[in-house]
Amino acid sequence: MKYFYSLLITLLMMSSASAFAQTKEAKKKTELNEKSIYHLDATWVSQNKKKMKLDAFRGKPLVLALIYASCPHVCPMTVADIQKIRKGLPEEIKKEVNFLLVTIDPKKDTPKALKKFAEERSITDWTLLNGGADAVLELAMMLGVKYKKFESGGYSHSNIISIVDAQGVVIHQQIGLNKDPALSIETLKKLK
Repeated sequence: MKYFYSLLITLLMMSSASAFAQTKEAKKKTELNEKSIYHLDATWVSQNKKKMKLDAFRGKPLVLALIYASCPHVCPMTVADIQKIRKGLPEEIKKEVNFLLVTIDPKKDTPKALKKFAEERSITDWTLLNGGADAVLELAMMLGVKYKKFESGGYSHSNIISIVDAQGVVIHQQIGLNKDPALSIETLKKLK
């Protein structure tokens, strides 16, 4: 009988701990600003084949852009613009910022293709993500990024670099190509 009570108490404690963890996770989500991209619940796959959700980036500022790996001109320019932002940050801030590219071409941009894209541009310390078409569309809508696929397989898309705060709220966007990164850099400096 003593064994039965010990077992019962152990099971109750385990279920309470599980319920507490679930409640804590739900509370963590509800504490986010309604405009936070961390409310999005899709699972993404990185260039290193790691499955993750966007809220894995929570807690640090984020520089984010939507691209596709086979883009011949615009996306490499977007990456170059982000590199200018990164270069303009002091080392202590640079270490505290996440850099993220999300593909708008989830069918072609496999983790292998994204890894190659990162290696070719010397951005292997950034995260590149692939998600389902619905997940990409949902994120694009939150960021105000528009894109359209051509019959040829290419895309027309907005050229927007988003600066996201530690809680997932877009606080600044650098719109267009080859823009002066000073405001993006200053925005990131103020976040730390």
